Formats: sequence, C-alpha cells, structure tokens
Amino acid sequence: MGHARCLFSLNYERHIYAFNDILSMKFRTGFGIQKGYIASDDNKYGQRTYLPTVLNLLIGKHSHFAQAGIGYTCLFTSGLKDNTEIPAKEYPRFSGAYAASIGYRFVDDRIILQAYPTFIWEPGKGMETSFGLSIGYQF
Repeated sequence: MGHARCLFSLNYERHIYAFNDILSMKFRTGFGIQKGYIASDDNKYGQRTYLPTVLNLLIGKHSHFAQAGIGYTCLFTSGLKDNTEIPAKEYPRFSGAYAASIGYRFVDDRIILQAYPTFIWEPGKGMETSFGLSIGYQF
C-alpha cells in the first residue's frame, strides 16, 4: 500500500480490535523514500525517508468500508536545500508530521483498494492536503 506523500511505499497493517461486527481498529506502519523532494516550485534537492504509523478505524461489512485514520510520520531528510531563499534554507535532518484521513476501502478476497484525502500538519510548515490511492495485498 502507499500513502499520500510518496509514490511508492511498503506498509504492514495489523488488525488490533473488533468492537462489533461492523466496527474495527487497525494499526499500520511503513517505509517510503522520496528522491528529489520538492523544496520549492523551482528546485529539487535531497531525499526524504518516511516512517508512518497510523491508527485506522473501519466501519462496514464484507467488502466495503469507510475508514478514518490518525497518525504520525517520522521524516528523515538528507541534503535538502532550498536555493530560492536568500540565504539558502537547509531543512533539518529529522522532523515529523501529523496526519488525519477519511476515505473508502474495498477488500476483495486478498486485494485491498483504498482512496482517501489526507490532511497533513508539519510543524513549521503548516497544513497541507494530499490524496492517497493505494493497492495492497493481505495475507
């Protein structure tokens, strides 16, 4: 499965609690790399590694679910510099971002399809809205 800030990522999700037959909770963690992180519209430098952790609440039965999630992502940056600012702005090696999402999940046997807007708040950068679309395999 992917997430809203990387084109590709590898994630692991675990069912942790079923409240009843239509409401359940899952925990997800993952790993993603984004080369050429966009520091501004004109410059691309560095690389970011993402380590997201997310708690998802799923409501639904059979194959169709509404999902809401909250989470935190550790961001590890190397060589990220924005040369459009004077003096050039260098980004910290470690930062974090909080996220909330709400969306739709379809499960067909072992295939998972998800679509969701994500609202991301990175301290010092403010709020950002993104969209996630992911395909996964459950085993």
